[in-house]
Amino acid sequence: MKASGAKRFSWRAELLPLLLILAVYALAYLPRIDQFGFYKDDWHMIYHGYTWGANTIADSFVSDRPLMGQVNRIVYLLLGPAPLAWNLFAFAVHFLSVLALYLLARLIWPAHRLPALLSGLLFAVYPGFLQQPNAATFQNHFIGLTIALSSIVCTAAALRSRGPRRVALLAASALSVVAYLFIYEYMIGLEVLRLVCLLLILRGRSRRPTGAALLAALPAWLGAGAFLIWRMFIFHSTRPATDEARVFSEFIAHPSLVLPTLGMQGFKDFLQVIWMAWSVPLYTVWGNGDRTGFLAALALAALGFGMTVICLHSISGNNFSSEDGWASGALAGGFTAVIGALVPVLLAGRSIHFAAQFDRYTLHAAPGAALAAAGLVTLVFQPRLRAWCIASLCALGILTHALNAIYWAGFWKAQVSLWQQVSWRVPALADGALLMPRLPAGYGLAEDYEIFSPANLIYHPAQKALRIYGEVLNEDTAKLIVSRDTDSYRFIRGFELLRDFSNVLLVDATDPNACAHFIDGQQPELNASRSALWFHTASYSRIDLIDPQGALPSPPLVIFGQPPAQERDWCWYYQSAALARQREDWTRVLDLLHQAQSRELGPADPTEWLPFLRAAVELGDEDTIGMLTQRIRASRDAWLGVCVLAPPTNGLMLRPEYQSLCAPLDAQ
Repeated sequence: MKASGAKRFSWRAELLPLLLILAVYALAYLPRIDQFGFYKDDWHMIYHGYTWGANTIADSFVSDRPLMGQVNRIVYLLLGPAPLAWNLFAFAVHFLSVLALYLLARLIWPAHRLPALLSGLLFAVYPGFLQQPNAATFQNHFIGLTIALSSIVCTAAALRSRGPRRVALLAASALSVVAYLFIYEYMIGLEVLRLVCLLLILRGRSRRPTGAALLAALPAWLGAGAFLIWRMFIFHSTRPATDEARVFSEFIAHPSLVLPTLGMQGFKDFLQVIWMAWSVPLYTVWGNGDRTGFLAALALAALGFGMTVICLHSISGNNFSSEDGWASGALAGGFTAVIGALVPVLLAGRSIHFAAQFDRYTLHAAPGAALAAAGLVTLVFQPRLRAWCIASLCALGILTHALNAIYWAGFWKAQVSLWQQVSWRVPALADGALLMPRLPAGYGLAEDYEIFSPANLIYHPAQKALRIYGEVLNEDTAKLIVSRDTDSYRFIRGFELLRDFSNVLLVDATDPNACAHFIDGQQPELNASRSALWFHTASYSRIDLIDPQGALPSPPLVIFGQPPAQERDWCWYYQSAALARQREDWTRVLDLLHQAQSRELGPADPTEWLPFLRAAVELGDEDTIGMLTQRIRASRDAWLGVCVLAPPTNGLMLRPEYQSLCAPLDAQ
């Protein structure tokens, strides 16, 4: 079974190629890793683990993917609730999958180092998947992918082994198939990659390569078959997205209608994995960050480009001048592997979108895409251009991930800012309060547990009871607010919720330059630049759900990090003044104003002067009233929002001072 002319595998000989892959991978994923946090589906798992105990993490996944729940439980026990630990873990496990692909390519083409090096490089920086900073959610994807590729490596290595070692490798491949499918069943399409790799190894060395490949894959496929029997006939998923009977019902009922649609969608997804992944995600993240951030990302890409060109020429020598048949096999095999990876996804009614986390379906197709790209570059370009082309693709990948990192760092910063301001403004929330914040555009919250998890972690970290609820503010939930729905039921990941939309507290954190505004339905204080959704719902927001008495909470440092050394920025003064206004401590409010002015601090949104104006009115401070009135009226959006679109309904407008504030702007 040994290939003629094959070189004996030596980790020492592989050191430089592996160091190059690691260096390029690190350039793509390490920058800003300390600025990432928890996002989206991370939150319910972290809340479960922190407050309810790690076992409840496993329980929350029993309904759809039981082994995934156990994996998440074990990882939480190892890492705890520290965001950096989760991100470093995801970084390490993802790189293990890169190593597995590298080793697989070396087993397929033992006489050539280039296929492994090129495919390893391209897989390491593959830009079609941008969810790695969402580490707590996607670390199990990397674990599943690493186990799957390791299983294929075991099968490939078994072809070059004899006796007990061969048996052990085949047994390991079968067991690992079951493991990765229990984590993510849709990755079963990777079994096509297994067959492709076996055919490439046996090509030219067996009279019947197809039969030999099928026989070698049989132990792994027996494991996959056992899983499918359990999944389809024994286990019943209560989650619609992972219920096979529900997923396949439409296909079975109307195959002639569904098949053409699947074909068209499959072709589009194939192009997205192979081709558009190298351009569309970069276009999407291009505007992230300021000039400094963009230049830093460009510098990383340039460093990766130069390093790759130099190392490729050093490692490959004259090997770029000949492809010796491996490139055509890599291209055809990679294309086939991508198609195989996509079929289960399509049959499940899912497809690839480079938005809203639906790029997750590119991850297990990426190894095939990397093999195909390595073969295509070798076949299409002249030898002297191949290193430059591979380096250019690596640079594109690094640039995409570096700009993507700016987005995720900004997303976490926006969340930390929100919850820090919540802790400055709200000593306590009434039980059953329904908190509905909204972050700046681009950082939208998608699920209620992104709100109630951090809220309960801050206010009730040790209580195994959900006392504060959350919901996302959008057009659908706005209808529930206006209709005052009092029995909105929801069950999600082990949490049973009965929300009362008459107990809503809206929090406007949509302006990245302004502070978070806790909306008082009787005195909304909205800027006219806000969307109409705020003006439709503001009057239903209950500021009385905030208990202004008592000590302010401290968000868990292990999750939210240490507050900045100089935490008393303008928003600290504004939130402290808003709280003092609720307590009717007017002297305290003006003291805060004078402290802020002494530090030359002021708001980006002039409506944030209103707590101070109210205190000045109550204390009869005419000079401060005149100054603040002038500053608010200097902004047409502030005046329009406060006086016309959402004026107070608590009698303030009857007071002469507010009549002066809200006089027509042309009456100066």
